[in-house]
Amino acid sequence: MKAAVYCRYSTDKQRETSIEDQHRNCERFAQREALAARHSLRR
Repeated sequence: MKAAVYCRYSTDKQRETSIEDQHRNCERFAQREALAARHSLRR
């Protein structure tokens, strides 16, 4: 199954690594659920 990964800052008070943390968590979830993840990172 295919999946999309969308990471973003929701406030200006988030850490600089927030996007990378979100991406890493989504990647782990996709692997665990056998999903073919596509990536779209936003800053």
